[in-house]
Formats: sequence, structure tokens, C-alpha cells
Amino acid sequence: MARRKKADVNTSAFIGMVNRYLAEKNLTPAEFARVAKVEHPALSRLLSDEHRRPEPEMVVSIADAIKQPVWAVAVAAGYPFKSPGMPSMEDERLMLLIQADPEIRTVIERYYQETSPEVRESLLLLATAILNHRRPERDQSSG
Repeated sequence: MARRKKADVNTSAFIGMVNRYLAEKNLTPAEFARVAKVEHPALSRLLSDEHRRPEPEMVVSIADAIKQPVWAVAVAAGYPFKSPGMPSMEDERLMLLIQADPEIRTVIERYYQETSPEVRESLLLLATAILNHRRPERDQSSG
């Protein structure tokens, strides 16, 4: 598995968001890890390296723990969204795809920001089709 170059992401806003919450609630990172139901070593690595992006699952766990919108935490963590408030339909579809499949996540993160809006729509449609094609039928007993 190829690792992304560290310079590709800056999560200082995410680190600041978490650190402000820790200070406000007077929590240690270890205590917060238990509250957020994340592994303490993984959280420590994220908080000490502004070029390490949390996995989408951790973004959701941390957003729930600090009572912030997932979108705001995802944007702070360097995910390719533009709307930290109410997500657009495009942002919502992109987040679902990013969460669903690591291979799709890699492709989308690499090319999404480099494409025009028209090509972005095609990229989302293609990724959705690939994801749907990979899923087994939900109810194979009927028929």
C-alpha cells in the first residue's frame, strides 16, 4: 500500500480543535481517547503530526465526542470538502464514498480537487458505480 506524501495534508486545524476541547473539559488525551472510543496511541500520533490525517471512522468518533458536526471535523482534518457548515449534496456523496472504500478514497482524494466541476460529477458517478458493483446482492434468497 503506497503512503501519501506527508506534505499533502495539513491537519493543524483538527489538532487545534481537539486540543481546545481537551483544555475546555480538562481532559488528558488518554481520557479523551476513552470517551471518543478511539485508541490512545492513534490519537497521540494524530495530535503530534499535522501531516497525518485521521481515518474517516476516527473523524466521526471524534466529532461525536466533541459534539461538533462531522463535516467541520472532516474539513479541519484535511478532507477535500469546501463546506464546513451544511454540506452540499456533492459533499455528502463524496463523504459516503470516502468512508465506504479505501481504494475509492485514494482515487477521490488524489484527483477530486484537480478536476473541473463537470468532471467531478463524472468521478462521483463512476465511484458510486464501482462501489455498487462490488457489493453482493442484499437479498439473494428471493427469486
